[in-house]
This record gives sequence, structure tokens and C-alpha cells, in this order.
Amino acid sequence: MELLAEQKRCLDCLVTSIRQLGGQVEPDRLEYTAELIIQTMRGPWRYFHTSEHIFEVGGSVDPVEVLAALFHDMVYVQVDQGVGFNISSYICPFVKEVRSQLVIKDENEITKDLMYELVAVIFGFVPGQTLSPFAGQNEFLSAIMAAKCLEPFLPTNIIAKIAACIEATIPFRPISPSGLTASELLHHRLIEANIQFNFGWTDAETCEVVRQSVRLGNRDVENFAYPNSADFLDNTWNLMPETNHELSNVNSYTVGGYRRSLQKMEGFMNFLKPELVFHHFMGEPSEENYLGLISRTRKNIEVAKLYLGA
Repeated sequence: MELLAEQKRCLDCLVTSIRQLGGQVEPDRLEYTAELIIQTMRGPWRYFHTSEHIFEVGGSVDPVEVLAALFHDMVYVQVDQGVGFNISSYICPFVKEVRSQLVIKDENEITKDLMYELVAVIFGFVPGQTLSPFAGQNEFLSAIMAAKCLEPFLPTNIIAKIAACIEATIPFRPISPSGLTASELLHHRLIEANIQFNFGWTDAETCEVVRQSVRLGNRDVENFAYPNSADFLDNTWNLMPETNHELSNVNSYTVGGYRRSLQKMEGFMNFLKPELVFHHFMGEPSEENYLGLISRTRKNIEVAKLYLGA
């Protein structure tokens, strides 16, 4: 019953959002998409990146953000131990496996596809590129999933906005060698996409797409800035079995395995800089709110380091 309720909720989000965006609503075809999303999010290794998470990240105000959130964690190679059979057909035309790594196919191997080209420009990815699990692999493939699933129902310029929002969920990116933030780089790529695909966006509209993506990206990591550090630690605990699968069986993991999992999470917290967690672009969020997010994140990371270290 819970599965059916989640699929209905997902279908309602898809239908309502597409209708709000003036798209072509076909509930029967969208029902399959809703089933695909929820089945993926209920995978056996999903403890944090679940269906509840995608509904929270999407919010309830902006239909572009709602749709982006539904798809943003569809591909999570490390957690799911690969790419599920049901979703591989969407991304296999564009990606191959080379020595246990996923690589974007060479230009002569890819059949011309507008949705792939659009997502590649927005992410700044190129043919032949080796994808990294820590530098946008999952988000890129999830954005291709979103674009291909929504292609029959929405115009290209709307799908571009959805892909940009998914791009903004690539976490913890430092300032680039050219001195630009991830949001500023996304802004530059959206300007290119606007020209290449002839969207006709004004400068103000392009900037609004980036602000939209910042809102979604920040909601994706909002647990880092929870006012109560215990709530943040609770989410951290849910993340551990996703990437340390031996913890998923409470009756069989070893003390050594438990210690290694704690050490990995502690190492991550020691590496993470609070300033890299949240995005900030042209007043989104406001300076005051942004500084508050950073301050609470710094405190929660310090608490987590102390707790995990002990």
C-alpha cells in the first residue's frame, strides 16, 4: 500500500507540474514514469536518498523545481551498486563502461540526440569524458533520465531549466581555477545553451534559472544547516549504510566494518568546508540567510567530527 501511495503522489507531482508549465499531460504514460522513479528510490540500499527525500527537495511552489527533484537522484551508482536495468536503456545510448568506469561515448558512437546535447552543454561535459562519482556522474546521468522521460511532455527550454536544477545538486564543489563558483560557471553555460538552442531568454531570465537551481541545490543539502545538531547526526547515520553496505544487516556486520564506516564518515567531515555546502547567486539566498546557513553548518560539522571521532 505504501508503494502505491508513493507512486500516486509522484504521479500527482508529475501531472500537476507539467500542467502548470503548459505541457502535454498524458497520465497513462506518466504513470510508468512515476513507477520507475519510486521503484528506483526504494532500492534495497537507499536509506537517505529515498522517495521522501525527493518530495522534500522539490518543495511545493515551483513546478520546475518539483520535477527536477523527482529525477535528481535517479542514478546513484555507488549506492545502487551500478545502474538499474529499468533505467539503463535511457542512458546506454550515451555512456559506456571502460575498465569499470563510466565514460561518455565518443562523438561518432552517439546517435544525434537533442536531449543529450542539451544536458551535456548545461553540465559542460564532452564526448570521451570519464565520469567521476564525485564530480557530477550521477547528476549528469539523472539529468539525461529526466530529459528523456519528459521530452514528450515539455518544450526544450523548460527541460533545460530542469537539467540546470539537477546540475546544481552536484555537491561540495570548490572555487574553480578561474575564480568562479559552481553557480557562476552554470550561469555561463546557460548563456551558451540559450544561444545554441535558441531559447530566447533575456539576461534576467537566465539569471532566474540559476537562482532556481540554487534554491533546489540548497534544499538538497539543507540537513547540514539544521538548527538542532542531533537532527543532522540522525541524517548522517542514515547515510552510512548507503555507502557501507555491510551495515545494512544489523545482525551480521563486524566491529571492524563498523569502525571503518565511522572512519570514512569522520574523514569526510574533516575534509568538508562549510562554505562549499550551500550555493549563493545574485541574492539567492539573501546574504543574511546564507551566512546563517554557513554558521549552522560549521557548528554541525564540528559536532559530527567530535561525535564520530569519539
